[in-house]
Amino acid sequence: MLVVSLMRLDDQETRLQEAFPHVDFKFYKHPSQLPEEVHQQMDVLISYHPEVDAAFIENAPNLKWIAWYATGVNRLPFETLKKREIQLTNAGGVHAQQLTEFLFAYILDDYKELKS
Repeated sequence: MLVVSLMRLDDQETRLQEAFPHVDFKFYKHPSQLPEEVHQQMDVLISYHPEVDAAFIENAPNLKWIAWYATGVNRLPFETLKKREIQLTNAGGVHAQQLTEFLFAYILDDYKELKS
């Protein structure tokens, strides 16, 4: 399986490669750095880059899953994804717990007139 990330993940890159030695991970900063051979062979794409469009997806015949590294997916070509039966996941809700905690902290701060 070939997993391509269009974002560098720093120390996580090594940890991913060690945790999943049977998976071939490739990391790039920009779609223009992606070799054509890798583009055509990738099974999974990790990205949130604006250049991931219908043409980009059509040039990836083996692509089965896009892991979108953001919440919003509105600009992605849903018709292309549906036609190709490509799975799409995103980061929706990833910070829900922290946001809830901050919200309650601010409510209590305001209600109790705490000095901050």
